[in-house]
Amino acid sequence: MEKEKTWFKRHPVWSTVMAICTIIIILCIVIPGGPSEPQLNEFGEDYKVDDIAACVMAETFVERQLKSPGSADFQPCYYQTINYLGNQTYYIRGYVDAQNSFGALIRVQYVVQVLDNQDETWYLNDIEVWE
Repeated sequence: MEKEKTWFKRHPVWSTVMAICTIIIILCIVIPGGPSEPQLNEFGEDYKVDDIAACVMAETFVERQLKSPGSADFQPCYYQTINYLGNQTYYIRGYVDAQNSFGALIRVQYVVQVLDNQDETWYLNDIEVWE
């Protein structure tokens, strides 16, 4: 009398697939899922640099300096000079076309330094606006 073959011997492909799945599950449990250290920026800080947010906030601060903020037409952010200085501080240089007190449309240059407080608020460190 011949012994009846076990299920694993009768289905070698399924046996292999089950073994591989078991190994993968064990590895997923043993090996951590994500990076153990925070992603650091070029200054070694655990801070995600956000040039666009800095640009928008600089424009907000510049608008407060204008005679006619409603007429402001800012240079697009991707054409402005935006430098991250470290410590959540940005330097932004650009221009805006806006009306002066006589109603004439002029180009106003600006340099702004802003600080990201990381709580949805920004602080104005320095601003220079000139025609």
